Amino acid sequence: MRLIWFVVLDTKVVASNRIQREVNMATPFVPRPLPLKDIDWEYLVPRVAEANSALARYDGLLEGMPNPRLLLSPMMTQEAVLSSKIEGKQATLEEVLRYEAKPNATERQEDIREILNYRRAMLFAEGELKARPLCLNLIKGMHEVLLDGVRGRDKSRGEFRTIQNWVGKPNTPMNEASYVPPEPNNGVRSVSSNWANSRYKLPGRRPREVRR
Repeated sequence: MRLIWFVVLDTKVVASNRIQREVNMATPFVPRPLPLKDIDWEYLVPRVAEANSALARYDGLLEGMPNPRLLLSPMMTQEAVLSSKIEGKQATLEEVLRYEAKPNATERQEDIREILNYRRAMLFAEGELKARPLCLNLIKGMHEVLLDGVRGRDKSRGEFRTIQNWVGKPNTPMNEASYVPPEPNNGVRSVSSNWANSRYKLPGRRPREVRR
């Protein structure tokens, strides 16, 4: 069920972003409330079943390894490299691995340190989810790890943003942005809270209060 949810969420977000680009880029994106009501289960279920089967085989492979982290760590680093590109980071996976093996000053040192923080934030969340559910405090804790010792560390680290931002090329005005996130303050908190609580609204899941 969790896999189904992420597939659906990703599909809907992509579609909504495309609509935003075509209609009015100066307007912050307002995602639809979760859980979605019009999910095309007939289309999704066979694909999710195939994904679950592949994950089961992968999980069996990890179970047979003395130290699964040897395989997982490079994959997490690759994911961090890809995720960081939306913010303009240029460091490659090879550069990150080389820096980890022998830390030294490079022209992309700041980018590399931020990428490594992406991985640290994922590991932090993995550990926290063993003791508490997904919640707003956990999201803010990940943000605090993400900005630890890098650019932006003095800009409301570990807190929801209070100013409007947008994604685009350097010096791009908001009305020409490729994406404008939800408005700050209550908008961000409302969207994050809905996302964090949505999994408890899925069929078969018991409602549970999530800490703010």
